[in-house]
Amino acid sequence: MNITFLKTGAATSSPLAFCRCDFCNKARKLGGKDFRKRSSIIINTDFLIDFSPDVLSASFMYGKSIADIRYCLQTHSHSDHFDPSHFTTRIPEYMGVNTPALQLYGSEATLKKIKIPENLIVSVFQVADKKGIPFVLVLGPDEVGAGSVTIKNMSSGAQTTTKNEGIVNYLLD
Repeated sequence: MNITFLKTGAATSSPLAFCRCDFCNKARKLGGKDFRKRSSIIINTDFLIDFSPDVLSASFMYGKSIADIRYCLQTHSHSDHFDPSHFTTRIPEYMGVNTPALQLYGSEATLKKIKIPENLIVSVFQVADKKGIPFVLVLGPDEVGAGSVTIKNMSSGAQTTTKNEGIVNYLLD
């Protein structure tokens, strides 16, 4: 497995556009690695974690091609981790040549927030159903706040929410 970190900078990247602090001035002067880009990771040649605003320029810096990406795990919908403008070239009017299908993975909440066209979305539930996984555990912000987890039975479609300590009992029943 080959893992390439396409930068690991903060949400704003750095140096900041209008900042004149010592850190930002030094980064502008030194350039190179001191220009911090927003986070994305490529695994092998076909798996991307987060379509950040800087993914193209960062991939060029490391000699990696985004054209080969077939799978993307979107960790969340914040603008520093997801830039929808990258999908412009995937619509029919701009379609690139020999572009592989892209499967986008993420939580249901993340995929809804980022407003990706339905034909590009592969939800966790679709993957679980295709692979015959009997249960999917959902741990979103509501569940975290309540100290609980939602469990979806993939064969019946039924969902139930239980306290974290009740997961094992539910699955054994």
